[in-house]
Amino acid sequence: MSISMRRALALSLALSVATAACTSLIGDFSLVESRADGGLRDSSIPVDSPVPDAPTATVVATISTPPPVFIGQSVTLDASDSTTTQGVLTFSWVLESIPVGSRLSTPSHSPSYASTLTFVPDVAGNYLFTVTVSAEGATDSQQVTVTAVAPEIMFAQGDAPDAAAGSSPTLDYFVSDLSIDGGSAAPLICSDASVPSGSARLGAYSSRAFDFWEAPPGAASKFAAFTWEAFSDAGYTAHLWAGTFDASCPAIDLGTARFGPNAPFGSEPRFSPDGTRFAVFDKNWTIVTFASDGNGATHAVATYGLQYSEAGSALDPVDEQADSGYVLEPPRVTWTAAGDLAWAIPSDESDWEVVIAHDFDSAPLTTYMTCSGVTPREIAMLPDGTVIASYRDSREGSEDMYRLKPDVLLRCVHEVRYTMGTSTASVATDFALSPDGTEIAFLQRESLDLDAGPWPEGIPGGYLFVAPVSGDAPVQISTERVLYGPRWIAGGAALSFTRFDGIATPTGDIASSVVVVGVDGGSERIIASGDGVHSFVSTSGSAACSAASGRRGESLPGTMGALLGALASIRRRRPRASGR
Repeated sequence: MSISMRRALALSLALSVATAACTSLIGDFSLVESRADGGLRDSSIPVDSPVPDAPTATVVATISTPPPVFIGQSVTLDASDSTTTQGVLTFSWVLESIPVGSRLSTPSHSPSYASTLTFVPDVAGNYLFTVTVSAEGATDSQQVTVTAVAPEIMFAQGDAPDAAAGSSPTLDYFVSDLSIDGGSAAPLICSDASVPSGSARLGAYSSRAFDFWEAPPGAASKFAAFTWEAFSDAGYTAHLWAGTFDASCPAIDLGTARFGPNAPFGSEPRFSPDGTRFAVFDKNWTIVTFASDGNGATHAVATYGLQYSEAGSALDPVDEQADSGYVLEPPRVTWTAAGDLAWAIPSDESDWEVVIAHDFDSAPLTTYMTCSGVTPREIAMLPDGTVIASYRDSREGSEDMYRLKPDVLLRCVHEVRYTMGTSTASVATDFALSPDGTEIAFLQRESLDLDAGPWPEGIPGGYLFVAPVSGDAPVQISTERVLYGPRWIAGGAALSFTRFDGIATPTGDIASSVVVVGVDGGSERIIASGDGVHSFVSTSGSAACSAASGRRGESLPGTMGALLGALASIRRRRPRASGR
């Protein structure tokens, strides 16, 4: 189903055509009434003929109650199982009641002759419909209630108050619902461990430090997240947590044993499609999977196969070494529809490959496909076996978004190129597939396009685009610059991201906001903001968390300007002539 179809509300009412503009919490849509008689009316009966005194048919209206949906999701009511002993059924739909704040209505009660009705709830609550079926003078009615649920979003927030204020720096994760009254942000981890000031700042921007799995409407979504915690000697370690959005603190504590101290700590949470398990990298770059409830088996599936000391020259188009102070992360693991794991890894000087492993200890690796170019930070594998990846065909080229498949020799074939980078500074990264696998959201930036003024030196990100996986032209969704994201929420009805709000003074750090927008664009809703001085917020994305960091026993840099300057160096500079 196309983007516009998912957002349109079609009430098929005979002999009338009208459109009413509505504004939901996460986008604009139209209420459309259209004739859909399908030629089913008996033309032998005059339009103004009286209704027969006695029905000649027995009619039974049948409609099932659909499961709850998110605000902004399309829902179809289906009365096609209704029956009649004679004649042809016609159908009339009436919206009897709506939640407070909803702007949906049915201005006419004329029969529509259509057995289905599709609408999009605009606020949380119950929507009561009556369907009346008729044939040969007989009628029957049934009512159905549709429950709409406000989606929730998870984000990171770090606070680094002035030392004179007497408060300690903090780093936590929060969940906020998108109800009509704005909802409230609730903490998810509530760790009381001490946090270095720089860590609070970096953690808020660490777009690969957490992941969440959105549950069906009405159920509790799940999360996995890392925090950084300080030692008495001023060093720090990583700490892994898991839990659900509706649980009280503290979250499930999965400990620190596998995750630091010493770089590269641990990173990259990624949930399986059903939410029962998630994968992370430990401090040795071993891919480890956990049960999301903390009670199932833990599997050390495989070691990534690349030493951290080699990462600076192998994973990014620069030849920095790991001991230079950069935090490099391996490409994020994805899950297949069959419950296996897949990831990208360099195979030689000019190639990379996708490998697949089962989710158990010391699993053997299978090479799925080999491609030429620079190893991508993230891949996604579709049920049909095609792969989505954003990468450079060469170290001197632009970074573009592709849909790939293996040929008979397991070499990479480009099926679709979603972007058209025109310079080496062109970047398309941070992508996410929609829950139904039909659309891809990604960030793209050209060196000269899409910005009236210069993009600040050293700032990651781009502008948010959405494109059908089938390969149609992408559509720009965001009007302002985006740092991290995107993340699909509300079952695919909306997207969240971290917006770039500018450089704060006097710190030189980044001011940012966590934002939600409907996939058709429209107004952006701000969920949380950071001023770049004392508070810092971010969503999770797939951009490399390549910000400078002190090693154990050293303090973190004092400002995010230094951290993100290092990130820019890692992501944007070209290699020296010596190459890898």
